[in-house]
Amino acid sequence: MPCRHTAARVLLNLNFYGTDFQLAAGKIEHMTGTGYEAVVAARRPAVTWDAGDAEHVTEYRDEDGAPRVLYYPSARSIQARGRGLQQQLPWT
Repeated sequence: MPCRHTAARVLLNLNFYGTDFQLAAGKIEHMTGTGYEAVVAARRPAVTWDAGDAEHVTEYRDEDGAPRVLYYPSARSIQARGRGLQQQLPWT
């Protein structure tokens, strides 16, 4: 059924924190910018683009050597979400 009404505004929720997955322990933690900067400074991990999730991802090992995967929003991921939203709106 086509939409007959259009909205004057659309609310888009953007998270300004990352998600840190502790793979071996099966745990998930949220990480703020300060925590992300600390991981990058201490571990110097490679940051890659995950096209499926439209977000940057960092794989690293913590101080105990356990593997972790950290997703953190970036300007590119925010732009990708905005483009995705535009494609979903019936009046664009």
